[in-house]
Amino acid sequence: MLIVGILMLAGAAFTLVSNSEIIFSSNVTDINKLLQQGTIESNADSFVNIKIDAVLDNFAETTHKTNGITTGKDQHYLVWLDDDSVIAVSVKNKKLVSELNRIMDETWDYLDEKRDDFTENTVEVKGKIKKMSTEMRKYYQESLDYIGVGEAGFGVHYYQVDCTMSRLMYMIISAVLLVLGLLLIIAFIVTRKKLSAAALDMEIPQGGYSYNYSYGSDQGTSDASDEAALEYAADAREPELSSDAMGLEGAAEILETEASEVSEAAAEALEEITETAEN
Repeated sequence: MLIVGILMLAGAAFTLVSNSEIIFSSNVTDINKLLQQGTIESNADSFVNIKIDAVLDNFAETTHKTNGITTGKDQHYLVWLDDDSVIAVSVKNKKLVSELNRIMDETWDYLDEKRDDFTENTVEVKGKIKKMSTEMRKYYQESLDYIGVGEAGFGVHYYQVDCTMSRLMYMIISAVLLVLGLLLIIAFIVTRKKLSAAALDMEIPQGGYSYNYSYGSDQGTSDASDEAALEYAADAREPELSSDAMGLEGAAEILETEASEVSEAAAEALEEITETAEN
């Protein structure tokens, strides 16, 4: 319980520190500025915003599952940037997915000369620049080859802008981890105090029995009597001690089970909050 609580606090701190730029600041870099400087690749983990007016492909989909149940999907798009280069953009929000699909249709209408320009209804997204996984890069490359991006003279960035997590999402996750971590640590402290108190109740009273020792001819009889009294007291106390020990062990198991259930419930609640915020 204590370890889980500490890990949750550490997770909250890590989330806040590693994403402080988007959580605490509204100064997110425009990707066009990085394009002008030619520094996208050297700005991995930076937060950027992109005003999207052209999409070439929805080249991959990532499905998230918990216990075999689908909990969400990420859609990965091949986005045509203002300097005639392309980059992958990943989104999860259903409204954004719908908007990017619309822009993709209108982009191909423009390329097929069915319209005179790109869409007038652009979409602005914010996300973190990340290096692609090996699997995503494979699908990305397949899309590039199929469309003929290289032959058309486009620049290619083998990075993705991950827009699946918003500022609100990072704040919710940090807050939930912080609260749950504190609750588990408090529960651990309270539990330890209760177990310590129960353990003290189990102890044989010190000085609770008096024994008289005599010397001389009655010494042997007195010693035997004392031993018998001590054995009797111990025998009388043994069932009570066993019962207390069993009760204490049972209480500890119940508390451990409850802590485990709380952790699982917290994880499920976090997923539900995340899904609600995304939609």
